[in-house]
Amino acid sequence: MAEQGTEEKKTLVRAAGLVGGLTLVSRFFGLFRDAVIAAMFPKRLTDAFFVAFTIPNVLRRLLAEGALTIAFIPTFTDYHNHRSSEEAKQFVYAAFTTLCVILFGVSVAGVVAAPWLVKLFAWGYADDPEKFAVAVRLTQVMFPYIFFISVTALAMGVLNTLGHFAGPAVSPVLLNVGMIGSVFIVSPILKHFGVPTIYSLSIGVLVGGLGQLVLQLPIMARFGYLPRLKWNPTHPGVKKVARLMGPAVFGLALYQLNVLLARLLASFLDHGAVTYLYYAQRLIEFPMGVFAVAVATAATPTFSAHVMSGDLDKMKETLGNTLRLTLFIVIPSMVGLVVIGEPLVAAFFQRGRFDHEMTMATYRALTAFSLGLWAAACTRQLVPVYYALDDSKTPVKAAGVGLVVYLAVGLALMGPLGHVGLALAVSASSVVNMVILAWVLRKKMGRLGWRKVLISVVKQIIASLVMGAGVYFVANRGAWEKGLGNLQNQLVLLICMITAAVLYIGVCGVLKSPELRELWQGIRRRVQKQG
Repeated sequence: MAEQGTEEKKTLVRAAGLVGGLTLVSRFFGLFRDAVIAAMFPKRLTDAFFVAFTIPNVLRRLLAEGALTIAFIPTFTDYHNHRSSEEAKQFVYAAFTTLCVILFGVSVAGVVAAPWLVKLFAWGYADDPEKFAVAVRLTQVMFPYIFFISVTALAMGVLNTLGHFAGPAVSPVLLNVGMIGSVFIVSPILKHFGVPTIYSLSIGVLVGGLGQLVLQLPIMARFGYLPRLKWNPTHPGVKKVARLMGPAVFGLALYQLNVLLARLLASFLDHGAVTYLYYAQRLIEFPMGVFAVAVATAATPTFSAHVMSGDLDKMKETLGNTLRLTLFIVIPSMVGLVVIGEPLVAAFFQRGRFDHEMTMATYRALTAFSLGLWAAACTRQLVPVYYALDDSKTPVKAAGVGLVVYLAVGLALMGPLGHVGLALAVSASSVVNMVILAWVLRKKMGRLGWRKVLISVVKQIIASLVMGAGVYFVANRGAWEKGLGNLQNQLVLLICMITAAVLYIGVCGVLKSPELRELWQGIRRRVQKQG
């Protein structure tokens, strides 16, 4: 049993490392994409684009990467492990076809309803007809992205369950490449014909979404699961997925309502509020996407397998491992974002139309978001456990309470603090949501055995504070109002990064943090395997 647990931990670290590494590449491309947008377009137009981009993205997170993945993976795991190969394939074909039909209808409806959707997401733009009109047209061009990314999510669910993580993890790179390429290739063409160049970004989203789907198909064919059109909406597996998706959609909708409300409330603030919140969230999503989501992605099929085998003790152990590994990266990331947030924002975005005043506005939002990063990361690990246990009601209730907290804090703080108040409301909501999920899970499953997690967290906090103090001392040597355009700031930022890595790893080594050893062993095994 101990050997099995050790092997499972190694598998989790390997899978999370692979997903995290490829996601890191994607995030770098994403930050480069955002840097290009910040430099090339004024904040008035980026406000409109980010609202338009939010609309299909909310549906993507709600349907594709959210409810569909949560409902599909346990169902497919059951078919793959306990049914014949042909039965599993027939389920995939039926799910693929049903999803395509539904998504086609959703895409058409979204294009038609774009004016009402923009009003829903950015009511404050109604006082600015030009910005409102641009946001509507961008939404209409971009909305079919939900079709491509949702079908891609189903393909990712199949591949992750089969133990293949590389293709799904690298696919977001294609979205970023599509958008970057469109800015430099499509923009001049649009300009030549007198069309505003901001529309190149929407075209890039469509191209990138199609590329993400196309990337998965050869890999699925290699595993024998290349999707085929087979209309069978009454297939038992499809019906089970639909049954599981119902509560999941509702619960995730409450969370996504936070995003909607954030955009909606920000639309009533001064020009740039939506842009500042977006760029700050992009930096927050860096540690979330690279590790928190990577670990959850790797662990979700394992949670389902443990529940199906009736081994809840193993599931508790796996959950503890995911929390330790996640917080090992997230806690120092929180400290780092607060301490050197201004240099990071300046480095990535401060050029062209993005000045230092915008840098400071984004940094203040980044600091507020950082306060709740640990809670959001833990929530990302806890929610799949509930769905593996076939409990979709608790995440819904927790998200509902979190929404109420967000509204109360957001409305109270947006007046005196502006967009920073809205970011603080997101952090408060994340903390409340996480606490409820952990408390209810403790009542549901008994002692969770998180003593090791708490010990690890204490060590991570000590190492992070030492790291933060050292990095803060170095960062003060920079003149960040000048951006990253001079050699002094470039050297200071480089030294900050080196100092952060050396101090955090060094202190963790002195404190004998097990996560450091596990990650190092995972890297060594991968290097030896490749060698």
